[in-house]
This record gives sequence, C-alpha cells and structure tokens, in this order.
Amino acid sequence: MRYSKCNDCVFSHRCDMKGKEGIIQEERGRLFQCAICHKYNAVNECYNGMNIPPIYKEASIANIYKERLKDLFNELFTPPTKIFDERLNIILHGTMMGAGKTYAGCAMLNEFLYFIIEHINLLALKKDKEISELDPIYFIRFRDLSEQARNFRFDYETKEMLRKAKESWLVLLDDVEVTPDDIHSINLLSDIIESRYNIGKPTIITTSMDDIIDIEAMFTAKAWSRLNNNIKIMRLTK
Repeated sequence: MRYSKCNDCVFSHRCDMKGKEGIIQEERGRLFQCAICHKYNAVNECYNGMNIPPIYKEASIANIYKERLKDLFNELFTPPTKIFDERLNIILHGTMMGAGKTYAGCAMLNEFLYFIIEHINLLALKKDKEISELDPIYFIRFRDLSEQARNFRFDYETKEMLRKAKESWLVLLDDVEVTPDDIHSINLLSDIIESRYNIGKPTIITTSMDDIIDIEAMFTAKAWSRLNNNIKIMRLTK
C-alpha cells in the first residue's frame, strides 16, 4: 500500500476518498491511502484501546516547561526507539499534587505512539488485525486494578486490564501508592513488573512516594532488581 497526501489535507479534511480508511483507487486499479487520514485514524484507533484519560490525549513534550523533564525526554527518545532498545524503565515521583507526573507520563505515551504509528499499521496489516489489537501503549491507574483484583472481580474487563498491563509495548502505571503492609498490591505490582521484564518491555511509573526507600518497598526484592536493572528516576516538584 502506497501513501499519498490528498489536496488540502488536514485532520478534519473532506476529500474524495471512500471509507474511513481513506482509500483512493486509481484508474489503473492501484490503491493509495492518504497519509494524514491514515495517521489520524490509526491514532484514534489506538486511543480507543489505550485507556488514557481524555484530558491527557493532547499531552505533549512541547507543553512541558520543566527543562529537566525535557532533557529526560530527549535522553529517552533519541533515537525514538531508545526506550525499547535499552529496555529503560522510568519512575516519576514526588509528593506534590499537580507537579505534572501523570501529564509527563502520558506525553511519553503520545510521543511513542506518534513515532511508531505507521510501523504499527504495517505490522497490523501483516497480522490481519486492527491496530489497537496489537496493544502498543496502555494507561492504567494501578489503584483501580488493585481494588478490582482485591475484591476478586476477575471478570473480562479486569483480566484484559491485567493482560494489557503485562503485555503492552509501553505501559504507564499511574498513581502507584503501595505501603509495606499491603502484600496484595506488592505482589500484583511485582507480578506486572516481572512479566514485562521477561518479555523485554519498558514501564513508566508515577507515584507520590518521595523517598527511594519507600519506592523500593512497593516491590518484592526480585521485582525491584528487575526494574532497577535499567532505570531513570526523576523527582518532580512544582
């Protein structure tokens, strides 16, 4: 499939293409797809399955004013595949509310999504799957998953949440707050980390825990050693 930009093409454009995928058929029968339509539809499809809160769908490094955080972005995504090539894990922590931990984590998800969207599409075409079925990125509030599992709500939704937390290419575990006496949450979090480590997938974690000792205590010793094998930790303040 070749990609061709149609006239006056913007995200909200109208053109002579047929169907939501924006396929144009030439007189000779060759198929073309508008590059803008392709990216727009692919991004929306991924967002439908990634669980990211609507207010963070536009999260971008361009809107982050903290220079240290921008430097971290450049380090993690230069080249854009570095976070995967080196299996990097990221922890953004700090006790201050509104310091931008969740926003920054979602911006990382978006940065990765926009870069690989066309590569995901090619892989999806090969496997005859929808793009979202490949689970490229996933956002999860760890507290929600922990509460559902604690209450033995192992319905389809909970099982899918746990599967995506373990298998998505890049996952953001948001608002992770686990105390040493919460053995259930420690084991659940550690299980996710070990599963991701075993398949070589990076993980982003945000937490209001301020002390590194308290952060380490949220995991089993084995899981922390896996996570700490290649990690970037940044404390965010106002």
